[in-house]
Amino acid sequence: MIRITRIQDPKELRFIHDLIHDCFFDVDDLVFDKATGVLSFGFVRPMPQNRLLGLENFFNTGKKLKGLQTGGPLGGFLPASSADMPIVCDGMIAAGAMFGSGGIIVGDETVDVVDMARLLAEFNAEESCGKCFPCRIGTRQMARILERLAHKQSTDRELQAAMVIGDTMKSSLCAHGQLADNPIKSGYRYFKDEFRARLK
Repeated sequence: MIRITRIQDPKELRFIHDLIHDCFFDVDDLVFDKATGVLSFGFVRPMPQNRLLGLENFFNTGKKLKGLQTGGPLGGFLPASSADMPIVCDGMIAAGAMFGSGGIIVGDETVDVVDMARLLAEFNAEESCGKCFPCRIGTRQMARILERLAHKQSTDRELQAAMVIGDTMKSSLCAHGQLADNPIKSGYRYFKDEFRARLK
């Protein structure tokens, strides 16, 4: 049976059991690194020792882990070698990823990182409120470049322009514009060969 909820963020649902069952929980037990507060990941497998360990055996198909996309549409890509990365804010940010919405997309060896970055860029362009022009124009330009790249119509100059546009978007008024370049920059950082293979 499907039940509809008005809760905007599914992470909120995660704590209902703890609140009802235990009446409280100790936030200090859930804090990692220098971060304060609570974060819950939407994930279907346990992560022992607060690491992304064990993801290499996530698939029952025998396919290998290729990479992860963390933190929702504004988050970044991580390679399979990140499976042993501690889940700490500073480490995730240094790696080009973030916690964001708490979602983790696990991709096997068949995942097209360029196409996934394209989809995330399109979503980010649609979600821009349009209030500031670095985000309004920048997200659309990045989405256009990634659309062309996905169809092998983009040049190296366009790809590099997307990186510069991302730098310019750091002057956006909110985190949406400031982080919208994460998918393309982290994707290119870890899967550069795939991006370059799609150039015209």
